[in-house]
Parts: sequence; structure tokens; C-alpha cells
Amino acid sequence: MRVIDKEYGEEVNVYGLYHYNKDIYFYGIAVGEDSIAAFRQKDVEVIDPKFSFDVVYIGSDGNSSFMLLHWALAENNLLDDILDRDEDAINLFSKLKFIKSKI
Repeated sequence: MRVIDKEYGEEVNVYGLYHYNKDIYFYGIAVGEDSIAAFRQKDVEVIDPKFSFDVVYIGSDGNSSFMLLHWALAENNLLDDILDRDEDAINLFSKLKFIKSKI
């Protein structure tokens, strides 16, 4: 899945979706960057709506929040570490993000 950040015009490869209350966020990496950032749905334009890898659903309390994440982010619990800019997690995901499914 790919989106364009409306403010900066950057293309972003999306590796997860997060729905919380009435907002949807895309977790993605802008072209030329190495770490994941969150982009609000209203701030991006979807240019390719398809994921090219397996995604994992993660529900919370059954009320209004859930995530769909790239299998490696979900299986290896990498998302929080990457959002915290952990170098080892960023390097690991940079290798795993191209693998379409867990082997």
C-alpha cells in the first residue's frame, strides 16, 4: 500500500493501519527514510490500496481500536521499538519488510 503525504508531497510505503476512535492512521516509511512514522488518513492520499505482504489483525478491547500490521511488525513486536527509533529494530525490519509472509 502506498500513500502521498499531502503536506510534503512525499510518497510513503504503508506497513500498517491503526484505527482509534474515529481516526485512522497509516504506519509507513517515506521514500528515502528508514523509520516508521504515523500519518493521519485525512493528511494523505491513497495511491495504491493493496498490501503486497501478509497482514496481522491486532484487536484491543473490542470497542473502537484495532491494527493491521505487516507480519514482521506483529510477529516480532517491532513496532514500538521502531517508533522509539531503536537502531536494531529498524535494521531488522529493513530486512524483513521485503519478505511477503512468515516462512
